[in-house]
Amino acid sequence: AAPGVAAPLAVSVLDLSPKPSRLLGAPMNIEFEAVVGGEMTEADFDLTVDTIRRRMAQAGAVSAVGRSVTWTSLARQRTVHVSVLSRNGKTTIRAAENMESLGRRARIIGLIGGGYLTAGTVGISAHLFANAGNLGIVGAVGLAGLTFGAVLAAARYSYGTSARKRQARLRKLTEELVEQARQSIESTNAAIASGGRLKLTP
Repeated sequence: AAPGVAAPLAVSVLDLSPKPSRLLGAPMNIEFEAVVGGEMTEADFDLTVDTIRRRMAQAGAVSAVGRSVTWTSLARQRTVHVSVLSRNGKTTIRAAENMESLGRRARIIGLIGGGYLTAGTVGISAHLFANAGNLGIVGAVGLAGLTFGAVLAAARYSYGTSARKRQARLRKLTEELVEQARQSIESTNAAIASGGRLKLTP
């Protein structure tokens, strides 16, 4: 930082994601937020957008209003929203993803798919254990329960794996945007002290 100008303080990325779904074992939405002391100049927002595009590796719509810029994904299968707001002596960075669509598919596979397979298992088991009396009924029900549980566990594992990967990517993006904001603020502080204006290097 320039002499006489305070450097931005250390920044923590807050995980504001809701509690994990009891059925799927992971949150249905992901959200991170970080607040950097000092205002990032809008002249550096182009680097912010470039970083978001590169990290998300998908098309998105950009909206810049005053001292804020937002990026929203255009892919139908993913809903991601990233914003950077520079105001009142601070820069707020938020990154969020709605995973309801992914969770819905996992629930369909786990509950409906598991239900169909369980019904089929009951039919087959009933035929195989037809002459086993009550013991056969217990065996058929037990096998059906194992089938349903296995399908549900597979769907839960698949969703949890995807959710964790997306969560890690979004956190990494937020951390990178925090570092860019810090550099921008430090550059501005140095420029103020020297009477000029520096711009971040891509």
